[in-house]
Amino acid sequence: MSILASIEYFVQLHFGDFFSSIEAFYLKDILILIQGILEPGHNSISSIARDPLNNVAHTTLTRFVNGHPDFWNNLEKLIQKVILSTSSDKMILVVDDTQLARRSKKIPFTTLTYDHNQKRYCQAQVLLTVGRVSDGFFPLEMMFSNSKEGPTKIERLIDWLKENEIRDAVLLGDSWYTNSHVIESCKLWFGITFIGKVRGNLLFKTEDSITRVSHYQDSVRDFSEEVIIRDRTVRFHQRVVRFKSVRVPLKIVVAELDDGRRTTLISSDTELSSEDIFLYYLHRWSIESYFKTAKQHFSLGKAGLSTEDGQKHWIILVILAYLIFNDLHRFILEKTKSQTKRYKVFETIQRAISMLRSLLLEQVKIDFHLLDSCFRSPSLAPFY
Repeated sequence: MSILASIEYFVQLHFGDFFSSIEAFYLKDILILIQGILEPGHNSISSIARDPLNNVAHTTLTRFVNGHPDFWNNLEKLIQKVILSTSSDKMILVVDDTQLARRSKKIPFTTLTYDHNQKRYCQAQVLLTVGRVSDGFFPLEMMFSNSKEGPTKIERLIDWLKENEIRDAVLLGDSWYTNSHVIESCKLWFGITFIGKVRGNLLFKTEDSITRVSHYQDSVRDFSEEVIIRDRTVRFHQRVVRFKSVRVPLKIVVAELDDGRRTTLISSDTELSSEDIFLYYLHRWSIESYFKTAKQHFSLGKAGLSTEDGQKHWIILVILAYLIFNDLHRFILEKTKSQTKRYKVFETIQRAISMLRSLLLEQVKIDFHLLDSCFRSPSLAPFY
């Protein structure tokens, strides 16, 4: 990778000549918006446009995000193509949804939704996300889901797998997605291994009785395996069972940590070992980290756009900004030769952008020489 790089460099690196064959304003507006999402102090199109150094009107950026559906559709397909081709290893996918709180019902896709954290109903957008784990989490698609209109989250997930012809992969989900529709579709239609956490109230059949998952998890005493994972001792109990609501056999794994906590997982591939099932499922947490980062640092859910297309296109911008952040993250890790907290990396990137803007006073691009200076200055490198 070149020592000197920029947002434009990364965009062209990932998408080839996509921007060279269309009107120049596409690239210009994309760069301004991505830069604004990455820069501290900007959390909306209005605040990005108000920056005098951008030299662009609010209406120009708003029309760009609300319109040009063919451009955005093609860009979304290219993003998926880039992420799906990032590695030759077995594809690991994660599915989950998150809620974006909204005060106004007029914002598209807003509905009354139960918030399990606040334990009350609130106005929010529900965003179903499917992403790939490959040296980090990379969102393939983020779809607004309205539980009262159109397909459910489960139906949208199955449709997405079908439309994108996903095959020979591992799909990870929490207990909400561990149900017969998802498991059977993955196993019988797509040849996908589903691994998920299972709810305690589900019933499955053993040789001589029908047992509830919660009771079975608490009653296990014979752990046949014990391994060290991430400096923790984990013991496993496994067996192949038939769940009452699922028409295919599943492997059930009870995992006990060295502090006594237990969790129960299932896998549609009964040949996988307990350790492999557990290690696969550990990747599921990466999507939670992505949601937290995107909400806190990439203005996910902050777009005050009044059109459905505008809301969808803003999500594409967030994904693009996140991809570029990961490129910069890798550069910093290579530079420091050590692991660093992602929020510290983000603070350094934001500081670099702000410094460069104040120095150049022109259309700004991220320069790796500036990032270099951040590491050479003790006051600007708290984790170096």
